[in-house]
Amino acid sequence: MIVFLLIVTQNILSGQSLPEVGNTMWEIAYEGTRDSPAIAYAPDQDLIFAGTYPATGEVGGEIYVVRGSTGTVIDTILIGLWSINGKPLTNIESISCSSDGSLLCICAGNGNSESGRSVGGKVFVLEYPSRRIVIDSIIYNDEGSWKGVRGFISPTGRYVVVPFWSVTSVSMLRVIDRQSDTSFYLANSRYGDFDDNERYLAFSTIGEVNKYPVSNQVAIVDLSNLSKPPKRYNEYGTPSLSSNGRFLMIGGFGAYPAEYSRYHYHASRATVTDLETDSIIWALGEKKYLGVDPFPKLDFMGCTWSEDASKVFLYGIDLEDVSDWSTRSFYRVGDTVSNSRMCDSCHYCGTVSGGRGQDGLIGSVANPQLTIGYTNGGIIRPIGAGLTAEALSHTTSTTVSNLLESHDLTFPNPVKGDLHIRCIHVSTATHWILTSINGERIAEGLVVNNPTQYDNEIAITLPPNLAIGVYNVRLIDSRLTSQCSYVVMKQ
Repeated sequence: MIVFLLIVTQNILSGQSLPEVGNTMWEIAYEGTRDSPAIAYAPDQDLIFAGTYPATGEVGGEIYVVRGSTGTVIDTILIGLWSINGKPLTNIESISCSSDGSLLCICAGNGNSESGRSVGGKVFVLEYPSRRIVIDSIIYNDEGSWKGVRGFISPTGRYVVVPFWSVTSVSMLRVIDRQSDTSFYLANSRYGDFDDNERYLAFSTIGEVNKYPVSNQVAIVDLSNLSKPPKRYNEYGTPSLSSNGRFLMIGGFGAYPAEYSRYHYHASRATVTDLETDSIIWALGEKKYLGVDPFPKLDFMGCTWSEDASKVFLYGIDLEDVSDWSTRSFYRVGDTVSNSRMCDSCHYCGTVSGGRGQDGLIGSVANPQLTIGYTNGGIIRPIGAGLTAEALSHTTSTTVSNLLESHDLTFPNPVKGDLHIRCIHVSTATHWILTSINGERIAEGLVVNNPTQYDNEIAITLPPNLAIGVYNVRLIDSRLTSQCSYVVMKQ
């Protein structure tokens, strides 16, 4: 197997002569809210879930549900509907979602009217669009230590993963199996990622790489056989898995706190490992020990990968000037030089954990192909916080939406009788199709153009014996091309 190795230099990564990407496709400016890096993307439904903080800390924040392709707000979830210790939740710290957007793992807290910061909160799992809490208070009001916690949920929603602290203060990952109603724990661990089939969970843990201690050695647990111990790799960084579970992608730098306030550092590195052959097929950077404090110069902080492991985005900041995103470059796996970079004025930063953007706290996600990036947070000044979509390749269509146009939506949702659908493509739709979340076709019918008094709106009658549950409804044209797609809840 050929291994491509590149010793990354700062001159290459700065890439001032590289072609630039990042054209704005659409943007939304929030009103009455403040910066929050909370953002998640459900690729099966092309839905973005973007959280906000309230402007004053007294009124609850919101989660905007946005169509990724158009930037259309189709729903709003008011976080103040839920409470902790009798007080409504206000600040949304993080969001993770299943691939179809039917389950959200949310970290949210109470606001302080003086500082606007959270002073207590919890992590919980919410069903969408029903807004039913499936698991409540996984982490609950823990003296502020919950703040900044990022729980995440597996593609189908079977597994929920959150940090956990034992009675001996050992940091762990708690993995909740909703199917079997059981949990298991991964000691001294953080971060993690699933493949789409949920066979593997990759995570970072305390260990050794090249005989040096690190806090982020990469390991994989086989979820089909939990009796086997996790397999450790001689690599450090943040792991990702390809959608088919064949490739393990790792990126970032290595660090280990030898004692309070003193850290050992290892050089930035990115690798792709073929799990079938257990061999590294591509690498950027050296596996090299850099020493102890002060913070050394790092070529990049982390990576975002396409789902097929063919493309990677490197991101990092100047540690002395956090407003300078000094590294935001793209590589095709197999190449030895970067092929493009984000423009200096672009917002996409590659990380959902929150970073300092040009002006405010931001978080970013991308579609599975790594061709469109979505960024939430302090990005549209002086208007306020906002959400933006940017093209991450030169072939991505870039059309700017009018943010004040009528929203695509379905209502009522949840629904009992007729379902109303408002969509700008109604005029080209010929049929509607109702399927289960698993893709099973339940019902279908003809689209009767403009049967209501409103433009771009139709009403369809659902089967009278339709069982209570979550469904997907699509409008298609005469060529069987999907025009609109929505998740609906039958009451």
